Amino acid sequence: MIKSTEEYLYELHPFLKPILPERIFFITTQELEDRFPSLTPKERENEIVRIHGAVFIMQIGGTMKSGQVHDGRSPDYDDWTLIGDIVLWYPVLNCAVEQKERISYNEDILSLFIRDGVGLHLIPYLDHN
Repeated sequence: MIKSTEEYLYELHPFLKPILPERIFFITTQELEDRFPSLTPKERENEIVRIHGAVFIMQIGGTMKSGQVHDGRSPDYDDWTLIGDIVLWYPVLNCAVEQKERISYNEDILSLFIRDGVGLHLIPYLDHN
């Protein structure tokens, strides 16, 4: 849905050049901590999104091996293993920005859905490498 929105806007306004990658990269907060142990959680998010362009970060509120919680946003969720955030690289500001819809992830079928005011939408261009 995000990619198709970007393409639609580009058709209407060709000066808005597409910047999103073809695939979303998946990673857990524990994998981020393991990969970038010397960085803060926000710095980890920024670095992985700078590298991949679009990232689905899973298990944001769960406790990691270090004993730290990656982030305290959305503290009302019951199961940290089933939620995450889409974070996109915004080159104009040279930083990562969070996509603000509520999303759910089902690891069994590797499908990502965005829940908005209209309903649940499948995003078909996913990758977990």
